[in-house]
Amino acid sequence: MAMQVSEPLPPSTKRQDALVIALVGLGHGMSHYFHLIIAPLTPWLRTEFGWSYAQIGVAISAFYVASAITQALAGIWVDKHGPFPVIMVGMSLFVLAALGLAAINSYEMALAFSALAGVGNGVFHPADYTLLNRKVQTSRLGHAYSVHSISGNLGAAIAPLVLVLIASMSGWRVAYWATAALTLAVMLLMWQYRSKLQTPPIAPAINAASHPNAPAPAHFLANRMIWMCFLFFVFYATAQGTLTSFGAESARSLHDLPLALAGICLTVYLLCSAASSVAGGFLVANPQRCERMIALGFSSAAVIALAVAFVPMPPVLVVMAFGLIGCGVGVALPARDLLVKQVAPVNASGKVYGVVYSGIDVGMASGPAIFGVFLDHGQPVAIWLGVAVFQVLLITTALNVRRNRRAPIAPAT
Repeated sequence: MAMQVSEPLPPSTKRQDALVIALVGLGHGMSHYFHLIIAPLTPWLRTEFGWSYAQIGVAISAFYVASAITQALAGIWVDKHGPFPVIMVGMSLFVLAALGLAAINSYEMALAFSALAGVGNGVFHPADYTLLNRKVQTSRLGHAYSVHSISGNLGAAIAPLVLVLIASMSGWRVAYWATAALTLAVMLLMWQYRSKLQTPPIAPAINAASHPNAPAPAHFLANRMIWMCFLFFVFYATAQGTLTSFGAESARSLHDLPLALAGICLTVYLLCSAASSVAGGFLVANPQRCERMIALGFSSAAVIALAVAFVPMPPVLVVMAFGLIGCGVGVALPARDLLVKQVAPVNASGKVYGVVYSGIDVGMASGPAIFGVFLDHGQPVAIWLGVAVFQVLLITTALNVRRNRRAPIAPAT
């Protein structure tokens, strides 16, 4: 059966690669900004509309459900149309969603525009990674993935600060208008440099016999390693979602953490994760290290999570523990992304990234829903146990990918 492969790209300079990495990272930062488009404004929305925490939680979940569905489909669009046009569609949907949220007057509108933002978010992972893989030299991909992870963490860290500051000064609707303006500015900047971000079309079909190890697009889902990577991301995001949603509140219950310190725990976690991703980018310059980096980073994070659960700590040490967990997670993030690169066939990379990274949305939607019940029943230790358990599970999954990497792929029929 004939299949398609991409034409080899001419060597790029460091400056060209740096520009591509920076622009893709900027767009990725906006996508993570929209992960927190509702949660920081919860006090204002409750005051304005009288919504319960459960209603706001469902509105947040609408974002991730829509993103998961879109992400699995977006890879098809990426492989057909190229990553850059798909990124532009995602950015456009962000602008519309922010303007829509600024105008809401009912709960149904909040659900709809949260879901619309989720659709926009769903395109970024398959489009971003396909673009980086096609445009950036292989020797610099570790650094590209590192910047990509850093930008996402920074976008998430900035969102609460910007939204809360503007809402406090001018109202929550103005905060959403400002978000729409910021997103539009980023979109226009990326459009200005579109010649640097557009990728060549897929080459004409060639005989599969000359590339026996590359599966035809219709059969990429037969590769069991892709589903192992999907599970890896489900486990990763379940731990991540649980920690970011309830980590500070559970630590406050366990260690009498003052409210002011509890408020900065998540920011410390995200900033340390972003900073350590830089080191992770250097450490995975050799792709053979990626599973070891995953094991090292996430196992250290799991040990610290267990310490938070069972070891008495003064408040300042709790904040430091959040930072150390962030360091462990961050140093493994470039290796996490390289893991997928190693199993994604070039002729179906968008589809693979779409399916695999939809696991993030599944985990982000599932973790808070599962472990929020424990917190409601006065079991804050369960939050940290859950974080540790899912980090161990993702390590096991990554090692299984390594063991099966050379396993034969189901042939086309």
